[in-house]
Amino acid sequence: MTATTDRRLDVPRAWIDESARRSNGTTLSLVALSGAIVVGVALLGVAATSGPVVGFLALGVAVAVAIVVARPETAGVILVGILPAVSGIARGFPIPGLRISELLVAFCGFVALTVGRDHDAPRWSAVEWSLLAYAVTTLVMGAIGVYRNAIPAGYDTIAGLIGPFQFVLLLRAVTVSLGSPDRRRSAMQLLVLTSIPVSLLAIAQYFKLLGVDTTLEQFTSDQFAYFGGFLEARATGPFEHWHLLAGYLLVVELVAVDALLQGGRWLARPLLWLSVLLGVAAMLLTLTFTTFLMGVAAVVVIAFIRGQATRVVAVGASLLIPLFFLFAPYVGGRIEEQFTPASTSSGTSFVPESIAYRFNVWGDEYLPALKGRVLLGYGSPVPPDVGWPYAESLYIELLLRGGLFLLLAYVAYTLLAVGAGRRGAARDEPALASAGLAVAVLMVLLIPMHTVFPYFSTTGLPHALVAVTGVLLAGIGTRTGRDLPVDLR
Repeated sequence: MTATTDRRLDVPRAWIDESARRSNGTTLSLVALSGAIVVGVALLGVAATSGPVVGFLALGVAVAVAIVVARPETAGVILVGILPAVSGIARGFPIPGLRISELLVAFCGFVALTVGRDHDAPRWSAVEWSLLAYAVTTLVMGAIGVYRNAIPAGYDTIAGLIGPFQFVLLLRAVTVSLGSPDRRRSAMQLLVLTSIPVSLLAIAQYFKLLGVDTTLEQFTSDQFAYFGGFLEARATGPFEHWHLLAGYLLVVELVAVDALLQGGRWLARPLLWLSVLLGVAAMLLTLTFTTFLMGVAAVVVIAFIRGQATRVVAVGASLLIPLFFLFAPYVGGRIEEQFTPASTSSGTSFVPESIAYRFNVWGDEYLPALKGRVLLGYGSPVPPDVGWPYAESLYIELLLRGGLFLLLAYVAYTLLAVGAGRRGAARDEPALASAGLAVAVLMVLLIPMHTVFPYFSTTGLPHALVAVTGVLLAGIGTRTGRDLPVDLR
């Protein structure tokens, strides 16, 4: 028998010092374990003085960390399944200055890129390079703007400049650690299952059950209580804003719907239905109709691609119509508020109040602020001559942060992600196909959605979407699986 050789070293593989490789892995594991102990002690220490809710949350994070340390190959699974659900927890809780999501990305990313990565992990793809280009452009153009405009380099400014790099790490970590179909299936299963308690929290918050509404204020925000005091209450769940909850649920629901259309090939149908029904209810209670209607459109597109449009329309109507009647007392006020002429900024009942208000903000403040800054940007999404501190549009925000260069970087990432999604959707691996189709459809639908809200620069949706994109790249980067005749034109 001829010995297998390593072409790079031109020596038999049997001659490679396996003991050195194992020693290196052991060293990295010990480093990860030491870091986990420090973080765990810090979390539990803070939790001991902050009440049982914080203690339960800290325990959950500690368990996730322990699992990753014991089985480094699960790092990618945790990033896909758990990270998006906790990404909305406010900065500084429970560790000052940091988010739990950032700690998870840093720790699990380190483990995934060292001891948890597959030996035949895919090389950097065009999608990853484009996301890296987006992050670098944010940093460089933002830094230039900070210098040119003498913007104070405070914590928020620096965090805005380096923030996109966490998504580069997230994408690469998931891509290199989910090389097997079993791991990809486990990651997608955990993503869907985790959405169930998230939806339950949002529903309980809206109806003020078991003190969930006041409990969530401890580690997210008080927006539910604040706006519920004089406007329509809107569910936020474990996120700081209703748009963030709706965006997170949108990603998960598209994945779950495609799994149902596949016949529950990678997760049991009852669990998929539970996730979808609770997710739809929670999304309705956010009163974010743009996201909800785009979600309905996305489901129809997915059903059409899968050749089940008629069935989905029939089943969807039989479910949505009763849900609308059930939740009419809660969403009716929001609809009336949006289309009452006296309440709309435009004075007409044809343009929703929230959209009309955006038109006014853009025309009065942000478009004048962009004058002379379109090419290079300003360096910050909020120039000093702007009163309303939210651009309410990803495109305006990107132009202010980094000008046309940053906007083009995002466009490149969008196009490449759609192309990768099309390839993944045509694979015969069920979980991979769901990831691919969800990414392709959602990236296209985000084009109009980003006109009225910067989903990609917030929490919830980008964490879930980038994580699912990592599952996609891990699958199409391998040579396993064959393409299916799926028409994605």
